[in-house]
Amino acid sequence: MFGMPTVISIWIFVGLMVLAVMLFVYGTGIIRATEKFKIGVVAATGAFQAFVEGETLARRTVLGTLLGDADLTREVDIEGYRVTIALRRHDGRKGGSR
Repeated sequence: MFGMPTVISIWIFVGLMVLAVMLFVYGTGIIRATEKFKIGVVAATGAFQAFVEGETLARRTVLGTLLGDADLTREVDIEGYRVTIALRRHDGRKGGSR
């Protein structure tokens, strides 16, 4: 009984294999992220904004505009697209402004 794979372990294996194949295909350039897909990623991030903030311990996320009064701002290249990432610290004190 314990030697046979369970349905859950089979589906986990299948999911990991699909992920590996998709990462390989994307990494080789056979498929590319289109502009429509990128807009969808931003929309999905916005839809799950509260979840993303909770998982990353962010107090707030800002999509589509620059973060005013940032402590750190970097422009990075992601697949040929210039992206600005800005971070601002929160001091954590009650009534603190940052």
